[in-house]
Amino acid sequence: MLSRCYRSWPQKATSWQHLLVSLEGFSTKLRRLRQQRFLSQAELARRAGLHKLTIQRLEAGKTAPYARTIRQLAAALGVPPEQLALPNEVAEARRTRS
Repeated sequence: MLSRCYRSWPQKATSWQHLLVSLEGFSTKLRRLRQQRFLSQAELARRAGLHKLTIQRLEAGKTAPYARTIRQLAAALGVPPEQLALPNEVAEARRTRS
């Protein structure tokens, strides 16, 4: 039983910071990555080809990102999209089918 729990634990965790990053929400990760690169919201928006209000709404957690938006932001920040958002944080995953 105990070995089953450890299988789901991240295998290559190099530090506690790595584990905490995986527990952060999308809006927190986006803000942290942007600030680590010393970018303003307007500059990140320009580099990603998005509107500044989109960045503000995403960082405030007022809207869920679309997969395309995540790819654009990840490219602008120089990180893989998987580092920026989990599959359940994508707007397409939150849609309900009627």
